[in-house]
Order: sequence, then C-alpha cells, then structure tokens
Amino acid sequence: MKKRSVAMGLAAIMALAAGAGSVQAADNGEKETVKIAVSTYNTDWAQPVIEAYEKENPNVDVELIEVSGNDMNTKLTMMMQSEKTAPDVIAEDGFMVKADAAAGYLEPLDDRLADWDDFKNFEPAILENGRGADGKQYGIPYSTDVQGIWYNKVLMEEAGMSMPFEPKNWDDIIDAGKKLKEVGGDGFVPIALFNSKSQGEATSMRTFQNLYYGTNSELYDYDEQKWVIDTENYLKVLNFIDTVYNKEDLGGPIGVVSANNLSDLMKSDYMLENKVGMFLSADGTIGEYKPAGKYAWPEALDVWGFAKIPTVDGSEPGYTTISGGWTWGIPAKASNKDGGFELLKFIANMENQRDFCVRYNVLTVRNDVAQEDAYTQQELSVVNDATAMLQYAHFRPAVEDYASVTSLYTDMVESVSTGTSTPEEALETFEAELNRAVGEEAILKK
Repeated sequence: MKKRSVAMGLAAIMALAAGAGSVQAADNGEKETVKIAVSTYNTDWAQPVIEAYEKENPNVDVELIEVSGNDMNTKLTMMMQSEKTAPDVIAEDGFMVKADAAAGYLEPLDDRLADWDDFKNFEPAILENGRGADGKQYGIPYSTDVQGIWYNKVLMEEAGMSMPFEPKNWDDIIDAGKKLKEVGGDGFVPIALFNSKSQGEATSMRTFQNLYYGTNSELYDYDEQKWVIDTENYLKVLNFIDTVYNKEDLGGPIGVVSANNLSDLMKSDYMLENKVGMFLSADGTIGEYKPAGKYAWPEALDVWGFAKIPTVDGSEPGYTTISGGWTWGIPAKASNKDGGFELLKFIANMENQRDFCVRYNVLTVRNDVAQEDAYTQQELSVVNDATAMLQYAHFRPAVEDYASVTSLYTDMVESVSTGTSTPEEALETFEAELNRAVGEEAILKK
C-alpha cells in the first residue's frame, strides 16, 4: 500500500496533481487503484483497515492520502476540483457536505445505497449530516458526538465543591471557575474554551453555537429561510465569553489557549498535569487516555468527570449540547467511483465502525454497533452518559451557506476573548459581515 502525505496546502495539492497521472501505470501494473483521503489524526485506524481490504481484494491497491491541519476542509475542496487530484473516497466534516454538494464536488450516492443492504443499520436522524440541500445522500456518517464540560474532580474537591459537578446555569460555571482559580498556580486555566480562528470550526461549534443553543434560540429560521440575529441572546453568549476571558480572567493565558492545537495541548499536558479546571469539549476527549491512545492514562476517569452544559438560566429543557460528525463521501470527479464505493462499504461496516468508535471514543452512527458489548462496556469512556445527552442535542444549520457563515461566529468569539472588541462591537461587526456574506434579504433580526 502506498502512502502519501498532504500537509502543505496548495503547493502540495498542485504537486499531487502533477504526478497523479503516472501513479497507476507506473506503480500498479494491472492492479486497480483506489485513493482515499483521511485526516492524519485517523490514519492509525485507517491503515490496518485498508490493509485488510487489500488482503481481501488482492487486485486492488489502496492509496492512503493523509490530509492534516485545521484547514483540512479547504484542502479537500481544492482536491475535489480536479480529476487529477480528486480521491475516490474522502473523509469530510459533515458541515461541509451541503456546500460541497451544491458546488458539484460530491457524487450523490442514492442509487448505490439502494443496493447496499447494510445501509439500513445507520441511524436515520444522523444521516441528515450527510444529505445535500436537494435531499440526496452525499455522505455516509461514521461518527457523531456531544459536547459537555470536562471537569477536574480532584481540584474541585480541593476548592471545596461537592461532586459530581452539576451546574444548573452559566453563573454556576463562572462561580466554579473562580473557585478553581484560587487553587490553581501560575499559568493555570480555570475554564478552557475554543476561542480562536486558528482552531477553526471548533470555536464556532463547540463554543459559540454550543452556548447559543442554551439560550433557546435558533441560528437559522427554516420557514423564512433566513439567518437569525437574535441580539439579546447573541449578547448573552458574548458576555459569558467576555466574563471568562476579561472580567474574571478565567480563560487562561490568551497566547496559550489560542493555539491551533488547543485540544491536543489540553489532553497531552494540561489535563494530565492538573493545569486546567474545566474544558468545554466533546465526549470523546478522554479517548486519548486509553491503553492504545497517544497518552495512555488508566486513571483518567478518577480525575475527570463529564457534566452536562446547562441552559443560560436553567430554563427548560435544562441542558444543551451540539452534535457534529464526519462522513465518507465520493467526489464527483473521482476517477474510480465504483472502486471507491466498494472501499466505502468496507470501512463503514459494523466491525470497522465499532473499532473506530472504541478507538476514538466517539458515538456510533450505527444501531447495531450501539448494541455491541465492546462499545457499551468499553473502558475509559463516557459513551453511555453521552448517549443520554443526545436528547438535548442541536445540529449546525443544515444549509449550504453555513460553510461561509460559520467563520463569522468564530471571528466574534476571538475578538471578544482577546479583548479586541466589546460584545456589542463584535456583534455589530458580525451583522455587517453577515450582510455582506448572505445579503440583507437573507437575515432575520430580532
């Protein structure tokens, strides 16, 4: 199996295009080539799966293309624009599917899915994450998640708080942060949030949208087909962020917490060394501490708990979260769509998806995996608590404009967290930029 790394943006993609025409003829002889693009983060799982597929299909040579960086989505979109660089299968964040489908970059899968009996095992509600605005299925989900508050039980007990931590509103989170600040040392981070443009979609989804849905408002009105600017509730979110970073100094050193590798920094260092009190992130965060993970730590759940995120004032339904997820898709300009779909079916089967979920501590999208003991009884996992949180889940707006609008949410968070703008100024800038992005006629202001 050949392995190629794509990590240098446009230059690397252009280089890949220049050499693509000779790959199959020079290296594979009469073998069929199937190219799959996967995040570098997932290649440890993908490589043995691909090797197993090649063993079952000795006439097939699978080329694994690693795509790295927070701009992975941009790189994939660029690759899909040319027959020379388009893989046959891609791993793509679900929020990109509608935009890429509308742009003609993705192949609709409905005709192929009609003959795939295993497709019935996928959870219908989660399949929406792979649908285009036209209702066709362009992506097959392979993971989902919920967001919550990872909290340091040891430090909270030292600060005099009772366990488990069960905040009833946002004030409870701030109060806990203040108490944690008293027991932390220099460089301690009482409340870690994704807060920077360098962190990409995580800042929009895991910070802004996560909190915003806790105000019981919506970002998009599907009846009116307009983006919503709910001034009062936008400001509730931005004022919370301002309180964390500026008014109460609970967000930690801005030069540290704005790092593009914040998630890995928290898992590899701050959570291990009791240098952070709370981290608002996905349920799978703890997965790196499994024996097969990058930072094996068998005692992780003795130190860390996972709490539900309350609504702003505790109003019904009491809690909130947002779910995301990744999909497998086939580019419209792929050179081997039939081979790509055969590989897709293999990597998305029950055994491989079960192993993926256990390896990365993510929630399954398959109903049969959800019944597997290896999934429900896995060590170092909060999968059962996280599954229960799905009842409070919201999803990112399922419209093709989302891919451009989401960066504006990130801009707001960064400008407030860094003290560049007040909440009011950040919202004013957001409104102007949203107007430019989608047009005044596509905005509903409340």
